[in-house]
Amino acid sequence: VMECCCTHAEQSKYLSVFPHLSAMIQDIPVRPCFALMLAFSEPLAMVPVQGFSFYNSDSLSWAFCDSSKPGRHVPPNSQSWVLRSTTEYASKVIDSMGPRKPSADALAKVAEELFREFQATGLNIPQPIFMKAHRW
Repeated sequence: VMECCCTHAEQSKYLSVFPHLSAMIQDIPVRPCFALMLAFSEPLAMVPVQGFSFYNSDSLSWAFCDSSKPGRHVPPNSQSWVLRSTTEYASKVIDSMGPRKPSADALAKVAEELFREFQATGLNIPQPIFMKAHRW
């Protein structure tokens, strides 16, 4: 099973360079997920790590402080995080909306649901200044 982190156009570009790979991976199932980018006006001091996995969540798989990646230029006193949904959550959402590209309203609903789950960690997560979900 493969988890995909690039767009269909990017996949096509890469596979056109290596057509034999295209034939080899054609039957590998791809697991869907949603990513949620969050930006906060100040660092999340109450979160003692730069990333962690969720083991008891139906909707979140992991969270990572994107600002902590080397070479990232982050405005002072701010921080960004990326949350990744579980495959099961993404599959349930995709099954309910169909395979078409999610609408802005559908993505806003996903963003709210994933953010609420992040807040449910008990880490006192404040409201972000930016929040956007994306389907992979």
